[in-house]
Amino acid sequence: MTPAPKWVALVGAAFFAAWGLWSLSVAWNLPLDYWDAYDYLVNARYFAGHDMARLGQAYRAERGPGISLLVAPLLWLGYAPGQRGTAGLVHLVPWAMGVLGVVLLVRSLLPRVGLGLALLAGALLVLNPLMLHYLPRRAVKSSSYTPKSAALSFYCARRLPLLM
Repeated sequence: MTPAPKWVALVGAAFFAAWGLWSLSVAWNLPLDYWDAYDYLVNARYFAGHDMARLGQAYRAERGPGISLLVAPLLWLGYAPGQRGTAGLVHLVPWAMGVLGVVLLVRSLLPRVGLGLALLAGALLVLNPLMLHYLPRRAVKSSSYTPKSAALSFYCARRLPLLM
């Protein structure tokens, strides 16, 4: 396999940096909707030890604990109800998981197919309409975790070949 020209790496880095900043701004500016995100934030505040009973709120058992458990330690850093930026943590955790999934995908494909094709595969993943729509959202009932799971499985298959 011949090494890719330097411009391929530069174009790939510029593309993924632009995509990352764009998707971060989408995740940061998403409103805290009254269903999923609000429920996850209530559960995260419950896990963080906030007194939710005085607000008439209880743990929402219909929501999975994953996102809430990842957000709860961040709330210990000084969450004050009504802070718009901190409420955005509910959207930033899935965003970070998605970006990590893309990085793992590109890194796992790099030694197998080379830089050009690994970057192309990553670009096709991030330009997928499902990935663009669900990356900053925490819709666990949707296909938002499929690209992240696929990337993680590619990465684990490379690192732990006996388990796959």
